[in-house]
Amino acid sequence: MRLGHFLLREEPTSFERAAYLNMNVRTLSRRLAAEGTKFQKLLDGVRFSMVRELLTVTDLEIGDIAKALSYSAHSPFVDALRRWSGVMPSGWRRAARSLWARRKAIPHAITLAAADVRNGSDSSVRVS
Repeated sequence: MRLGHFLLREEPTSFERAAYLNMNVRTLSRRLAAEGTKFQKLLDGVRFSMVRELLTVTDLEIGDIAKALSYSAHSPFVDALRRWSGVMPSGWRRAARSLWARRKAIPHAITLAAADVRNGSDSSVRVS
């Protein structure tokens, strides 16, 4: 099981987290403290990473994403995303997909422009 999936399980206990990493609970706490972090901060990082991917590449409902990431309800999920990114899930999805579409369109426009040059065409293609 990948660490990200483990962290997203039904909120593992301190003992389960430490056991997964083959260490004592106190050792895990000391190591996290030495790195200047806490378990919740790591969990938030994993969740945010997965949220970005799920909102960008899937059509899952917001409530389904919240459930997949072990949130108790839709509202705490929306609050967390707003805290991490400053936007609502629907806004993130729109912006990410718009950027994704532009990235896919630019190479296509460059290919068209290169074909025009090879064919001796005088047309110009503007990429905005």
